[in-house]
Amino acid sequence: MVEEKGWKSVTFGDDKYSFLKIASIGYRDYSVCKRGDFVAANRWHSLYFVQGGSGSFTVNGKKYALEKGDLFFIRPGEPVAYCTDDDTLKYYWIAFFPEHAEEIAEILGLSQEKPVRHTKFAQRIEWIFSSVIEWDKGTSRSYFAAISALMQILSAECEVEELPYSVEKHKALAESIKQTIDLNFKNPDFSVNDAAQLLYISHSTMSRVFKETMGITPVAYLIDVRLGFAAELLLEQDISVKELSVAAGFYDGGYFMKRFKKKFGMTVKEYRIRHGAEQFSETKSIKA
Repeated sequence: MVEEKGWKSVTFGDDKYSFLKIASIGYRDYSVCKRGDFVAANRWHSLYFVQGGSGSFTVNGKKYALEKGDLFFIRPGEPVAYCTDDDTLKYYWIAFFPEHAEEIAEILGLSQEKPVRHTKFAQRIEWIFSSVIEWDKGTSRSYFAAISALMQILSAECEVEELPYSVEKHKALAESIKQTIDLNFKNPDFSVNDAAQLLYISHSTMSRVFKETMGITPVAYLIDVRLGFAAELLLEQDISVKELSVAAGFYDGGYFMKRFKKKFGMTVKEYRIRHGAEQFSETKSIKA
C-alpha cells in the first residue's frame, strides 16, 4: 500500500488474483497532494470518477474538461496529460487487466472517441468507492471489496444507461435469470431480489426483461417452480405438508397451501388422492 497526504493506493499485482481482473484502486486529492500539470501513461485500463473539483485531461491530442460526477476511462499506454483547476481536483480510480476491459467500457458508455461522460449516480458511486477505500493493507479482503465496487458501479449504471435493445441479449439474460431461479428455488431464503444481485442487475431491469421474454414475472415464475416441484414430491414421497412446503422453498405452510389450491384447484390431500397416491394420505398429517 502507498499512502501520502491526499493520496492512497493499493496495487494487487498481476499474479495471485489476476483471474479476477482488478489491478488497483485508489484516491487522489490535489487540494492536499499538490502536483502541477503532468503527463503519464497508465499500465492498466482504468476507470476514474471525479469526486470533486474540476480540471481536464488530454489524451490522443484531444482535451476533455472534467467536473464533479464525471466518469472517464483511460487505456494502457495512452499518454495522458492531467490539469487541475486551482488544485481542486479529487478523484477515485479502479484499474483492471485487459480481459473484458473493453466490455466494461462499453457498458459504461465510454469509448476512445468519447472517454468522458457525466453519471446520474454520482452520490451512489462516491459512496461505493469511499466504503472500499478504507483498507489497512492489500489483503484478499480488500481485493474482493474492490471487485464488489466495480460490480456495484456497473449495476448502478445499467439501471438507466441500458445497452441498446437486443432480442438476443434479452433472451440470454432471461435465460440466466431462469437458470438462477431453477438452481436456488428450494432454498426458502431465496427471493428474486437475490437473483438480481447474483446477476448484478437491478430488480426493475430483471422484471422487465424476464416478463417481456418469458411472458411471466420472475416472482410468479419462482412460485410456479416451487409449486410444480411440490406437486411432484407429493406423489413420490410420504411427506407432511410442513415438510413438503419447506422442501419446495416455502417457510409458511399456510401460504403454501393457499398458493397450491389456487394453482391446482384443489387441496394438497385432494391432489394426492386425485393422482393415485392415496396410500400416503393416512400416514402423514395432510389437512384439506
